[in-house]
Amino acid sequence: MKKLTLIATLMASAMSFSSHAATTSASVNITGSIVPSACAISASANGGTIDFGKILSSELGEQGVTRKAKNDTLTITCDKDTTAVVKVSGSNGADGNTYNSDKDFVKIAVQFTDVNVTGGNATNKFLVSNAASVDLDNLTAAGFTTAAGNKPLFPFNGNYLAVADTNNSVGTFKTLTANYSVSAVVQNASAKRALTQGEQTFGGAVTFELNYL
Repeated sequence: MKKLTLIATLMASAMSFSSHAATTSASVNITGSIVPSACAISASANGGTIDFGKILSSELGEQGVTRKAKNDTLTITCDKDTTAVVKVSGSNGADGNTYNSDKDFVKIAVQFTDVNVTGGNATNKFLVSNAASVDLDNLTAAGFTTAAGNKPLFPFNGNYLAVADTNNSVGTFKTLTANYSVSAVVQNASAKRALTQGEQTFGGAVTFELNYL
């Protein structure tokens, strides 16, 4: 009350001395935005491509499958401790335990072998979920579970990858580095039949989609 009374008194005094006082003003516009914490995801593959090169027909058996594997590293960096999950998918869809390539005689599998995290409360333990989609505000509904041997295989182990805290719930981290291998699984007999028409190329893509709070 004292402060309000003083202001009123000063204003009244000023008005009594100058009935022709002028006023002027300046305005400052205020802008800003609130955004989620920033994260980035990258793979170490050369130009984003894992090249299996030429697989000779002499390397293929008469029956069964031949597996060729290439190693790569997935890296996630965030500017603060963050809750994040990674959706793993194939560009040509999945067929049981493997993703499809653009040729029916070559399948693709992705296996994570180890992980290292910093910051947050996460451990170096993988979690997986076969949920069709994940709500980050209700992670319990996604049914994340630990991966056998801490080496999850996609699409066999589901659609989503995360890291666990000490209670085996989805943990938080600031950085994550995970090694994984991509395998080309060649159906030997089918591939050899296709080779009677000449050299056969194959391709496809695996996508790692980062979802974070």
